[in-house]
Amino acid sequence: MFSPHQQGMALPSLQHYVDRLMFEGQCADCALVNVSTRRVMAATPGGSLEHLTRREIRRILARKREAIQTQGVSLGGLRCALVRDNMVTPGERSMDLRTKHRPSRGVAVRRTRHLLLVLLGNRGISSGFLNHKAYQMAACLRNAGSSQLA
Repeated sequence: MFSPHQQGMALPSLQHYVDRLMFEGQCADCALVNVSTRRVMAATPGGSLEHLTRREIRRILARKREAIQTQGVSLGGLRCALVRDNMVTPGERSMDLRTKHRPSRGVAVRRTRHLLLVLLGNRGISSGFLNHKAYQMAACLRNAGSSQLA
């Protein structure tokens, strides 16, 4: 999937990881968010997720989950319904969503120590598959020496 170890080359930018993921063809949109500043650090140009607001990010990261479970969440203006929420589960820190607009699409959100990875799938791609992609991306960032970010 991702290959950050390139001899003699500097660590790729976060945008490189987004671009690489988009090149693979399963995602329609992707964003990497700094957890502490709640700002998008890299995203698919022209996508909805580059417009994630601090309020939307705060809601995803909130310890109280009742509002998300009953009302869903908005991501870059896209209304989403909750499928699975393990965001506050130690060691897991992920959630699967489904967009409410038609055609519905899967969404995966995974948290690392410093980043929130948000992936919106193409039609027919499940949020579980996207969640696995986000897990791989987080592992790749850690292995690439981005421990200050991953």
